[in-house]
Amino acid sequence: MHLLLDIEGTITNRSGYATGTGLIRALSLIEAKGIPVILCSGRDLRYMTNLRKRWGLEPMKGAIAENGCIVVPYAEGIHGAVPDPNAERMDRKNILERLEMLHGLIEIDPFKSYIFSIYVPGYMDGRDYSEGQLDEIFSFVKDALKGIECQIIKTSASVEIIPEGVDKGTGIRNYCRMSGIDISDVVFICDSANDIPGARAVKQGGGRVGVVSNGSEKLKEMADRVSREEHWRGALELFSAFDII
Repeated sequence: MHLLLDIEGTITNRSGYATGTGLIRALSLIEAKGIPVILCSGRDLRYMTNLRKRWGLEPMKGAIAENGCIVVPYAEGIHGAVPDPNAERMDRKNILERLEMLHGLIEIDPFKSYIFSIYVPGYMDGRDYSEGQLDEIFSFVKDALKGIECQIIKTSASVEIIPEGVDKGTGIRNYCRMSGIDISDVVFICDSANDIPGARAVKQGGGRVGVVSNGSEKLKEMADRVSREEHWRGALELFSAFDII
C-alpha cells in the first residue's frame, strides 16, 4: 500500500500551517510499518522536503508535486524528480505579465517551477481568509488570463493555474507507473477541487479514496469513506477506517 496525502485543508487547517501532534505521530508509525507516505499536492518539492523534516519524518522517498507536474518515483528521492512532458506547455511569461496587473490584490507563491498558486494577500504568512475573498481572487485571475491556454482551478486555499494536460490524475498514474506499483494499492486522502482528477484516477484503477468532512461535495460523492471530523483529525479517522494504522 502507498498512502497519498494532499496537504492544505486535508492534513493541515485552512491556513496550510497548523496540524496536530497526533497526525505527526501517526505518519511516523505508518512509515515504520513500511507504508510509504507520499505527499500529493500543489506544493513544490522544497516545501514538501521541509515539511517532512519539520515533522521529524525520514527524507522524502517519493512525491507528486505542483498538481502532478513533478513526480518523484518511490525510492528515487528528490534528485530523481521527473517533470511531466506537458508541464512546460503553459506560457508562464505571458501569465506572469497578466498577473502583475493584479499587484496588491493577490499573493503568488514564488517557489513553483511549472504552475502558479495564487492566494489571498497574507495567506503565506498564516493570515486567515474568507471563502468570499477566495472567490474574488478566482474571478480576478479568470478575467486577467482570458485567451491563455491553461487550467484555472479554485481549491480550498488557493487559485491554481496549471498547464493543460496535467493534473493530480496524471501525476498519480505517472507515480505508480514509474514506481512499479498498481493503482489498486493506493489510498488517496484529499479535500478539494484540484484533487478530483486524482480521485478519479485512483477509483478507476481500483484504489481507494478518503475525503475529510470539510472537503468538496463532488469529491465526497466519489469517496469510499468520508470522515466525520475536519482537516487532520478527519485524516486520522480515515487512516483507521482504511486499516492503515
